[in-house]
Amino acid sequence: MKKTILSLLAGSVIGIIDVIPMIIQKLPWYECISAFMLWIVASFLILNTNIKVKGFLKGIIISFAIAVPVLILISNQGINIVLMVGVTTIVLGCILGFVIDKIKVKIA
Repeated sequence: MKKTILSLLAGSVIGIIDVIPMIIQKLPWYECISAFMLWIVASFLILNTNIKVKGFLKGIIISFAIAVPVLILISNQGINIVLMVGVTTIVLGCILGFVIDKIKVKIA
């Protein structure tokens, strides 16, 4: 239970990091909530999925898999937006996977 709470906390922090630029750009609230929730779900899945890879890679794989529908939806806004969201997802997913891997080791 403690691991789950800490992983959701890590997902919340990453979600806030992702949403801050969106708020500055004055994007609609539903887009901000959607991005934040992506990281909450990703943190839970990263913690509870058994893929035999390093934590950072697991974070990238799961986060990017969750983000694919979003990337498809925003593809009509241009390739630059898709690349920006894709790269952000990869970087933040890497960080989240690394942190959750460390949480699992410390509390195990």
